[in-house]
Amino acid sequence: MEIEKIVLKNYRQYKDDTIKFSTGDPNKRFTVIQGANGAGKTNIVNSITWCLYGEELHLGDKYRGLPIINNITLENMSKHETDEVKVDIHIKDEDNKKIIFSRFFTFKKLEKGQFETLTQHDTDSKSGTTFKIWKQINKDLKIIEDPEEMVKKIFPKSIQEYFFFDGERLDDYFKKPSYEKVKEEVFKISQIDLLENVFSHLSRTERSYSAQTKGLNPKLDIINTQIYEIEEEMKKKSARFEELKDNRKKAEIEEHELSKKLKDIPSSKEIKNLQEKRERLDEEYKKNERELYEIEQEQIDYLSNNMPFLFCFKAIKGTYDIIGEKIEGGEIPPKIKKEFLEKLLARGRCICDRDISKDSEAQTRLKLLLKECKDLDEISQELFDEKFRLANIMEKLNEFQKEQKKYSKDIRDKKDKLDQISKELKRIHNQLKEHDEEMIRTLENQYDIVREELTGISEEIGRIKEEIDRLDRTLTQQKETRKFELRRIEKKNKLQKTVLFCQEALEATEKIKNEITEEMRTEIQKRTKDQFFELIWKKESFKNVIIDEIYRFSVLDRANRETIGTLSAGERECLALSFLAALNIVSGFNSPIIMDTPLARISKEPRINIVKKLPDYLKGKQVIFLLTEEEYTEEIRNKIKKSIGIEYKISFKESPPGCESKVVPYEK
Repeated sequence: MEIEKIVLKNYRQYKDDTIKFSTGDPNKRFTVIQGANGAGKTNIVNSITWCLYGEELHLGDKYRGLPIINNITLENMSKHETDEVKVDIHIKDEDNKKIIFSRFFTFKKLEKGQFETLTQHDTDSKSGTTFKIWKQINKDLKIIEDPEEMVKKIFPKSIQEYFFFDGERLDDYFKKPSYEKVKEEVFKISQIDLLENVFSHLSRTERSYSAQTKGLNPKLDIINTQIYEIEEEMKKKSARFEELKDNRKKAEIEEHELSKKLKDIPSSKEIKNLQEKRERLDEEYKKNERELYEIEQEQIDYLSNNMPFLFCFKAIKGTYDIIGEKIEGGEIPPKIKKEFLEKLLARGRCICDRDISKDSEAQTRLKLLLKECKDLDEISQELFDEKFRLANIMEKLNEFQKEQKKYSKDIRDKKDKLDQISKELKRIHNQLKEHDEEMIRTLENQYDIVREELTGISEEIGRIKEEIDRLDRTLTQQKETRKFELRRIEKKNKLQKTVLFCQEALEATEKIKNEITEEMRTEIQKRTKDQFFELIWKKESFKNVIIDEIYRFSVLDRANRETIGTLSAGERECLALSFLAALNIVSGFNSPIIMDTPLARISKEPRINIVKKLPDYLKGKQVIFLLTEEEYTEEIRNKIKKSIGIEYKISFKESPPGCESKVVPYEK
């Protein structure tokens, strides 16, 4: 899929402009648009999001609150004259069929500088605009009845930031602890959430058929009622869980913004250093907290595995001693080999040459002795093996006290470390709270309130999660019981077979989803790591990149220490680019990628390395670069020239009526 062209009419500083992107050459899918800061690069991205979603999702402070209508057009219009703001995006899909997205609204000039928008019959009440899509069917372009639904399929708003992103976001990305959001978006991009939809549909179907089994088995009726009640309770808990996660995201964003304000106070470098130190301490606290949890879980597992043996230590020791005594006393193994006795009986003569071939007292006694030897011989090896196993158990139990002391020390050390970090965080808080500047005190008080709110939310999330897990375990047990009861009913009954099929399909879907999810995470982690180490210039400083099950990122140094909180802006951008490139490749999603000033904060050497690697990372993707003159140097241009299909510059003119930007061919 690729964008062929964008047509802009009266959209902000673009009065009347058409930007073509497609060359038709599969090896030249990069387009470069160079422009000065403020010339209108980011508003090209905004024109796309406005056309698709009715929102300018990357709007800067400079344009926030200003009308979307081009000032020059408005100034030159007569009173009561009408015109329109319009953005058209021309797309070619995977089947080489044309799709046109079009959003527009009509406005009428009133007094000088004033206007009103005119409502039409197909105006969307939320955005105040009209949105239409035409799609090529055979050779004709036909209007789509549900344009919003088509946008969701081609350019889902929920994941737009993974395809339309800017350098500022890349720099800031890994500072925000929104791991759950990343995981959710990965699911959407890779369309794993489709399996969740299948799972939901199967659950509804299974419940519907289960309801029809009512009356067939009284016990089954009770189980179905219990399952229904548990599922309803889980729905309520899950809804609260999602609400809490949203609240946490909002609080995290607020915390991040307050932190940024504290660091950006122009009058005090000391405050910036304190806040940066606090952020590092926060990361260190979370890391130690996770490690403490892991040690405590290890201790619990160790106790669980060894406690039965501890309770039985006396019996184990007694058994070991009894076997040892029998061996030392010569009772086992038997002194006379059964093979020797069998040969004597078979030959019919004793070693003293006495005849024992006929029934006699000697033969009877030999047969009894042979039976005893057989019994002893059969259990001797088992007793030897058991003695060895019991010896291993006792050896481990002898180490029990030592292991417990080690766990206790590790837990104590971690708690001391957490206490130490807490005291340092408290000291920073008091220092900021009691600062001479009122602005700093105010920001710190707000920061403290948000952090307390985050703590409360996180604690409630933990409690709700435990309750959901408990309900889920109970639900699993009840479903197993129901399955058992269903199998007890007549197997040929079609209804029961259908319910059983739905249950098995649910289990299979869940298993497939989990396997695909893990495969996806592992592949994204591998590609992110490989690409990060190719892009990064300080290759000896880092050892590993890890993306865990909740998509929390870790970058470890050679000593296995967490460094993500101390990465430079350039290093964070390398990590973000590596992750986003991996995500694009692994997900199979085929939307164009638009990158706004991705190199602005990266120094010369890593910048060249990144640009050199991007054509391979984003192979087969249409990529539109929006770059400043400082980013798009001749050296950078030469590195990616073989992948560039079209080059543009933004021509920017200021005049009394307003500003006008035009995208013109690049000449240098």
